[in-house]
Amino acid sequence: MVRIPTLETERLLLRPPRADDIELLVKLGADADVMRYIGSGATYSRAVAQEWLERLLEEAEVGVPGPPGLPGWLVLIVKDSAEWAGLAGLKILASQHAEAIGIDPVVEVGYRLAGGYWGQGYATEAARALLEYGFEDLGIPQITAIADVRNLASNRVLGKVGLICRKTYTLDGRAINFHSLSRAEYYANPPG
Repeated sequence: MVRIPTLETERLLLRPPRADDIELLVKLGADADVMRYIGSGATYSRAVAQEWLERLLEEAEVGVPGPPGLPGWLVLIVKDSAEWAGLAGLKILASQHAEAIGIDPVVEVGYRLAGGYWGQGYATEAARALLEYGFEDLGIPQITAIADVRNLASNRVLGKVGLICRKTYTLDGRAINFHSLSRAEYYANPPG
């Protein structure tokens, strides 16, 4: 069994997924505003949410592909209220994106927050914690992220945490910004 870490920030716990996260995962995937810039932009059904949760639980059990210690998707819990706010992850960038960008497989930071938690700095806080864990604890040489060009809020978050937009590419008719940050760049300009 792989030990997936629980990370902690000032306001958040980032913990491994559990089977009882299903209702909140269903709600997240059914929200058109949340899903607008993810994949095809379509919402997904309870059955798809259940399949995804089963995959996340398996990854939490056996580990995700990539460097040892890579956590995959973690659940965001607001510490003050114990509320489930969404997901954030550190995982290998999907192959279709790596191919479209023209790079080898790399580690990606990502997040999905329920609408009630937007605009409060939670995505920024979670992304910073994952970058710190990836660079400082795992020694990953580069961390990347992708965001639909129309998703201004997500692109802003990536800039706030220090990732640099390197390229815009097209995949399945969508323009996507590719951001990255090397370990050397991270240490040259440490987060404040």
